[in-house]
Amino acid sequence: MTENIDDVAQTLAEYERLAIKTGAKVQIEPAEFTADGETWTPLWLSNDHPLAARVRVHRDDIVTERFVPWAEAVPTESAMTSDGRRWCDLWAARPSLRIGSYITRMALGTAFRDAIGDRRAPDDEDVPDIARRVKTQEPVEVDWDAAIENAPNVVDLDRVWADMRTARARSGAREVAYKTRRAAMVRGEWVTSGDLPAPELSPEEGIRSRAFFGGDPAENMPADMPFAPVPARHVDSGASAGRPDIRRPQDHKPPQNRAARRASKKGRRS
Repeated sequence: MTENIDDVAQTLAEYERLAIKTGAKVQIEPAEFTADGETWTPLWLSNDHPLAARVRVHRDDIVTERFVPWAEAVPTESAMTSDGRRWCDLWAARPSLRIGSYITRMALGTAFRDAIGDRRAPDDEDVPDIARRVKTQEPVEVDWDAAIENAPNVVDLDRVWADMRTARARSGAREVAYKTRRAAMVRGEWVTSGDLPAPELSPEEGIRSRAFFGGDPAENMPADMPFAPVPARHVDSGASAGRPDIRRPQDHKPPQNRAARRASKKGRRS
């Protein structure tokens, strides 16, 4: 945080201008301060900072009242102005002015959120500082071609393709590579069981597995068995299932049959 101290006053003036620009009746009561949470005063004469502050903002007939403790509003010691001063020292030098401006901006931002939005003043440390750190982070370079090539399964491959859309990294050549790789995975031609590590079983699971398969199932599994084989299309045949081939009644007749019946009826009537 290295903005100039004058930017704080400019921000409050901008908040007031935006509130008035809405056309609503705007009334800002003076900020009040307290040392015990019970007695409030608009004039702070103590050399120590107040315990908390409050303010009321009127938008037409709607009153917005906000409270803020000093400990939650004062900037941290690492927050600096553009000329190298600490914001916390500036707040300590003029406590009522700083926290009064802070709580007024907060109330205006709540009452006129549609006009003010997410604006922040230089001494509002939380959001701008996070946004600045995110903005200055180096972008992560992703080798999307390698990501498509090295995706271990269809689910991860689809996730890579979705991330490429978010990153706007899709292209015609990559779409061809993605579809080709996915089709090969579905056919089971890309990953075989021989490329996968054997699952680790507990002693109890091992006993049940050998009892079920009559030995170690990995020994009887073909090395080239696909990782995700596509089952053959099931044909429901009554004869193959041992059931008699029952001829089903055909209640619906083709249109040409109905036309023929009409023609025959006309011939009989004539």
